[in-house]
Amino acid sequence: MSTGFISSGPGCLVSCSVEDQIANAKSSAEAALRVIENAQNALQVVGPLRGLAGARLSPRERHIGLEVGHGRLEIAVESLEEALDALHIAISLMTGR
Repeated sequence: MSTGFISSGPGCLVSCSVEDQIANAKSSAEAALRVIENAQNALQVVGPLRGLAGARLSPRERHIGLEVGHGRLEIAVESLEEALDALHIAISLMTGR
């Protein structure tokens, strides 16, 4: 009797569904990392405006940087939540819960 397990290839220990969820989690986590790097630049944690160059920015430019950085961090949180959701689904599929 078949259990419905279909792997993506010989030797693969999990079903295609689990493999897809893991790939989705990885993709979301990588997207979050890119957004975090962008936030670091906007907040001048890294990049060409870190230090004295950034100190010469006007209050308006600093405010815009804070808004952009905050927005990017919010997007990163969403991407990481998607990654965690995909991992939870993968674990559930593996354990049958």
